[in-house]
Amino acid sequence: MLAGAKISSMKIHLHKNAKTTPAQRALIQTDSHLNTAELAQKIGVSPTTVRKWKKRDSVYDRSHVPCRLPTALTPLQETMVVLIRLCLRSGLDDLHAIVRRFIYPDYARSSLKRCLKRYGISRPAPLPVHPDYQGSILYYSVIRLPDTAKTRNGEFIHIALDCSSRFVHLEFTSDAYLSDPCGFMKALYAHFPATILGMCAQDLIDLSGTSFAHEAHACFIHNLCKTRRPFPVTPDSHPSINRDLMEKTRPWDMIREALISIGGLDEFKNRLLLYLFFYNTRLCQRTLKHKTPKEALRERYLLYPGSFRFRPE
Repeated sequence: MLAGAKISSMKIHLHKNAKTTPAQRALIQTDSHLNTAELAQKIGVSPTTVRKWKKRDSVYDRSHVPCRLPTALTPLQETMVVLIRLCLRSGLDDLHAIVRRFIYPDYARSSLKRCLKRYGISRPAPLPVHPDYQGSILYYSVIRLPDTAKTRNGEFIHIALDCSSRFVHLEFTSDAYLSDPCGFMKALYAHFPATILGMCAQDLIDLSGTSFAHEAHACFIHNLCKTRRPFPVTPDSHPSINRDLMEKTRPWDMIREALISIGGLDEFKNRLLLYLFFYNTRLCQRTLKHKTPKEALRERYLLYPGSFRFRPE
């Protein structure tokens, strides 16, 4: 009775469908005179409930959160989500729209948030900002794909994101950085309509499982920062990804198998360029007030034509 009085004076947190109180549970655990059926009849619960609480040491509900939360994404799809987050730096709502459009149509927003938290990228550093009437700041990323029979020397994906309009320019190269470190920059400068004021460069995302590419990319970024041509380049301050989890999932093996299964690198390039077209022209983003990146770029041209070198298409 004293135990029941002590429990009743405490702040009790019960499950909304609980059939017993902590005092009744304590009675089940301490009463040695009545058997299971008699206790069940006395309290007004089933014998199964009585047997459950007899086995427990505590009188409080346990957590109903599963020990391992289920996820709808495969490890390869999770890797794709991580790459999109790192390269496009999209907010949770916009990233959710991208994932539902291109990766998994029924993926829940809460599941996406948990996925990002597992990899340590739930709170990315903000993109660099600059007045739109002066020009654009670009966010530059490079992904090194796994080596296959057709890409023994390495295949790289160069991605440049306009921080204001979220417009993305993408290009594939198969040569090492040291051969022509500014080749992608020159091509980007020729095709991007806005005046480029500077570029924020992210560290290499290496999916090849090797380490020599990091040294080449570090030299590449160092040369760009040193020469500052044709515009200033600064390293990115993005928080580091959960490398242990990436090592456990081994994304390079999964991506290598995916490249083979979809018909090789050429088919992968065609799909990625098609997805990029839909992203730039069809996908409305909350960050852009529900406009597509191309619409946002054109609107900025109408407002600040002096910040453009030529009219966007």
